[in-house]
Amino acid sequence: MKDQQQEFARLFITFEGGEGTGKTTQIAMLSEYLRQQNADLLVTREPGGCHEAEALRNIFQHRHDLKWEPISRALIVTAARAEHVIKVINPALQDNKTILCDRFFDSTLAYQGYGMGVGLDVLKAIHKDALDNIEPDVTFILDMDVKKAMDRASRRGEADAIEAMDISFHEKLRMGYQAIAKENPKRVYMINADDTAEAVHDKVVIALNDYMDTLT
Repeated sequence: MKDQQQEFARLFITFEGGEGTGKTTQIAMLSEYLRQQNADLLVTREPGGCHEAEALRNIFQHRHDLKWEPISRALIVTAARAEHVIKVINPALQDNKTILCDRFFDSTLAYQGYGMGVGLDVLKAIHKDALDNIEPDVTFILDMDVKKAMDRASRRGEADAIEAMDISFHEKLRMGYQAIAKENPKRVYMINADDTAEAVHDKVVIALNDYMDTLT
């Protein structure tokens, strides 16, 4: 029987979902679980994860005077992702680390594609050319009723530009994530996030162990 550190070596895990679905909480809880299993862990996020990508994140999320076109948003997050992958993710995988990442390319498909109308084929072509189609080993999409999720998000304080978009946009996001899960059944686990944080965490751990079982 392999020890747990070996079991969780060189594993790229991402969390996805709309606003207010609890990604930050679940990443923190799974990171604690993995550390208890002696995983050599890296926790990171997108856009961001390295100095250059964080600079782009700051422009993208906090310069509310700048009105980006959807394709421009996609290119900005792809530029940040390229920096992140080259400088952080690929080196971590080469060092056999387990990576927990808050968002990745599925967010681009959901937000700029399904939500804002950029062609999915265009986004996939950009990802292929810029990043050689790198994808996570396993992805957890946190899913729940949009109105409930937005109510959760509103409790955090002032809404950012994305959270402030109308409900129809967030419904498109949810449908987009559901389509991504259907298209990638071996990689993506759709997790019902309309529950306590502890109950959702239990579902994530069960799904992760289910994925690990497919590797043996």
